[in-house]
Amino acid sequence: MKTIVIPQSVMHIGHGAFSGQHYYLESVYTYNPIPLDLGVDPVFDTYMVNLYVPVGSKERYQQADGWKDFYRIIEKGDLDGDGQLTVNDITMLVSLYLDNGTAENADMDGDGQITVNDITVLINLYLDANE
Repeated sequence: MKTIVIPQSVMHIGHGAFSGQHYYLESVYTYNPIPLDLGVDPVFDTYMVNLYVPVGSKERYQQADGWKDFYRIIEKGDLDGDGQLTVNDITMLVSLYLDNGTAENADMDGDGQITVNDITVLINLYLDANE
């Protein structure tokens, strides 16, 4: 297993949830803007593993036990790197889609491709953040 996707509906990750798994984890995608309480024992092997979090939640993950130890914490959807979700990010994602491009923080649904669904997810995040 190279990727773990944690949907926003997950409310708890139990101790040892991933123990005994033989995997070479590269990335963890979480769709919850609030870090889950992982306790004091590590749930993930975070060495050289990227953590992708919703835009606006990076600082919370950088401070949360069990999450702050990831190699890099990357806000999904912040394509221009300004720390905010703006119309410019949506425009950049549409351009990537039309040009068959890639960007590590553009795959909003974690399926390994940039699709119309990624654009829809980003637009909905933008709308939610700007209500």
